Amino acid sequence: MSTAAGIQPFPLTLPDKKKPAAWIVHLWILPRWFALPCALGPVLLGYFAVGAKPGLSLVLALASATALVAALHCWNSVVDWLSGVDKPGGSVEKPYTSGSQVLPRGWAPLWAVITNALVFFALAIGLAVWLGLLVNSWWPAFGFGMAFIFGAFYSPIWKYWYMPEACGLLAFGVGGTALGMSVSGHVPIKESFLLGIAISLPFAVSWGVDQAYDAASDVQRGVRNIGGLLHVTGFPTWAYTGFGALVSYIFVIFLVAIGTLGPWAGLTILAIPAWVLCLAWLYAHDNQKLTMRFATQISYLTNPEPNYDQALTEYQKRKAQALDLGVRFGLLAILVHMVALVVAQAVS
Repeated sequence: MSTAAGIQPFPLTLPDKKKPAAWIVHLWILPRWFALPCALGPVLLGYFAVGAKPGLSLVLALASATALVAALHCWNSVVDWLSGVDKPGGSVEKPYTSGSQVLPRGWAPLWAVITNALVFFALAIGLAVWLGLLVNSWWPAFGFGMAFIFGAFYSPIWKYWYMPEACGLLAFGVGGTALGMSVSGHVPIKESFLLGIAISLPFAVSWGVDQAYDAASDVQRGVRNIGGLLHVTGFPTWAYTGFGALVSYIFVIFLVAIGTLGPWAGLTILAIPAWVLCLAWLYAHDNQKLTMRFATQISYLTNPEPNYDQALTEYQKRKAQALDLGVRFGLLAILVHMVALVVAQAVS
């Protein structure tokens, strides 16, 4: 059964799955390490942008960002559970993370997940303070503070304002870049924003596609994000993603033109094949959606009692496969884009 908006209601129970060992839950699943490149890439970009040489300061900046990523993901699980967003069956398990499934499945008690978040937060803050003392500057607090504030308020506020993508851009992109720049004892504000946006814009844009996994249930649970907006309006995900990727490249060219990035930033073209494959599979995903609607309407005209459930199941399977491949190639494109910018800045 579907709602008037065509949104499939999410299940009230989760499929059975073997409970992992406690250390795997707390040190692997909850931190969601798959997001690390999106946080560490900006730190490295900012580090090389100020001409710093590898040393203890770089290790501390990267370690602080790593611990903060884990802390924010644990915090997100706590807030989503307390607010009812992660009610059983309300969040779809993605191929690369089970973080939002820990509390609904009963893999860990709430107090343990809160403790996990507090421990990682303490570790991240301690490393940032150490970095500030090492470089004798308060600027590390600026970069860390941006990442902390925008990241911490993502769960309770930003995801209800159609703004989680902007939150990720400011937290991971600008905050991470500023943290990397702070090793020099000073952060050029304008450059930190420009470089942070340049490296994280594809990530922020593609986040809307990643949210397509949860789009139907997100809308029902009151979550407001780009993925849900695309789902409700029917706007093609491939068109949205393609436009975002194009804007990202135009922005990189603009920064090269004004001298903020060196010509080696052109290495970002290496991500184009992955973007093409991403858009191709997303187009297949969107096209199947239109085809299914047409086929369903025809079947009802030609057969008073069509096997709609079977057709819907097969359609959802094909659609999910296309979306999965599209997201995977999109993540690859983002990774290549980030690595290319970091390498270009290091060479420059």
